[in-house]
Amino acid sequence: MLHRCRVVSVVFLFLLCLIIPLNAANNQRGFQGYFNFRQVDASSAQVSVTLDVKLLNRTGTDVRGATISVHDSSQPKESYGSFPLLSIASGQVVDVSQAFTLPQREFQHWQRGGAPLFVISYTNSEGRTVQQRIALMRRPLKGGN
Repeated sequence: MLHRCRVVSVVFLFLLCLIIPLNAANNQRGFQGYFNFRQVDASSAQVSVTLDVKLLNRTGTDVRGATISVHDSSQPKESYGSFPLLSIASGQVVDVSQAFTLPQREFQHWQRGGAPLFVISYTNSEGRTVQQRIALMRRPLKGGN
């Protein structure tokens, strides 16, 4: 009886070890990456800033003609512009940089640890338009992008 309980326990632990990585892999899908800002001119009510983004495609499919736009964190319908169109193969990383002009209050939000609201838009392999927020972490990127 004791031997049987041990066998069941070992089988259970083995199955658990298989399930946890699969679940973690599913949670890694989508886009991940980093951002930083540089070349800041905050001499007026509007701030000019260059945003650098390093983006990893974890969707499992190649993405072509994608647009990453930057939106106001408190008024998401307000956009400050977008990066140039980009294509990113599955599992690959792209670096993009773009200058933006935004209100002083939004930039102060970023300086206090808040992040820009990044939204990626593209047409998936089924022909559907995908639009989703991307949560990027702030991290210094060597020499911009």
